Order: sequence, then C-alpha cells, then structure tokens
Amino acid sequence: MSDFITEIMDRGIRNKGKYISFLKKLKNQRKLPLERMFKEAHNEAFSQIDCIECGRCCLGLGPRLTNKDVTRLARRERLNPADFINKYLRTDEDNDLVFKKMPCPFLGSDNYCFVYEDRPKACRDYPHMDHGRQTGRISLHIENLSYCPAVILAVEELIENDH
Repeated sequence: MSDFITEIMDRGIRNKGKYISFLKKLKNQRKLPLERMFKEAHNEAFSQIDCIECGRCCLGLGPRLTNKDVTRLARRERLNPADFINKYLRTDEDNDLVFKKMPCPFLGSDNYCFVYEDRPKACRDYPHMDHGRQTGRISLHIENLSYCPAVILAVEELIENDH
C-alpha cells in the first residue's frame, strides 16, 4: 500500500468521529441534493485514488453475491452454479451469499482482480457513493470509512464544501 493511501487511512482514523458526525448531520438535512453532492465528491476522490494501490475492500470486505453474479462467475470459472457456490461461497447471518473467506479468492498479489470484467455487482458499485439514494447509504459510508480511502477523501470534500 502506498504512503499516500496509508496517510489517508491514518487521517481517517484520527478524524473518524468528526466524519461520522458530519455524515449523520447530512442524513437529517433532507433539502440538500445529496445524490449530486456525493457523486461529485466520489468523482473528485477517485481522481486521486488508484484502487490497485489499495485493495483494502478486496482484502477485508466480502461482497454480497446475487444469483446473476453466481451465474456469471460460475460460467467464467467453467463450473456449474452449485459447484461454484460449494467451492467459493457460504450463506451469512443475513442469508446472503458471500465468499467463504477473505481476501477475495479472485484477488491477485498485485491487487488485480482475476475476474474484473465479471466481478460481482457489489464490487462494481463499491463504495456506493455515486449512484442511488444517499440518505439510505449513510450508515454504509460510515462503515466504509474504515476500509476505503476514497470514502475518506469524499467525506473530506463534502466537509470542505459545506463551509
């Protein structure tokens, strides 16, 4: 992991309480254009972050796999869906299909994804800041402060633009 990523994550740890308070405040301000604000902050953050330098989400967060994800990945691995599930997945406490263990079994030592073109929808959408109804995702963004430097940068951008 690069020094730049480490610096961001360290800053995130130091300022996590401030970031959480700000995000909770945003959730309660219904008149703000949150979707646009988050999308712009997301784009700014990812203009600075290269996911390949980081890989923290693939190392520690397991995505929820949909039936379409299972079918697509099973085909790629030349397995039938049941065999793919038996080999790679388990059902979690929420009854969702997730990887049996992390890091992701398709993550290379160089942080490249072996199945990038066919990766699960949750991976495609991560960290979920540039689409959808953001008020419903504030708790997810709070959780992702511990994993994703782009979320930290995006929240910092939102705070800076709030003044």
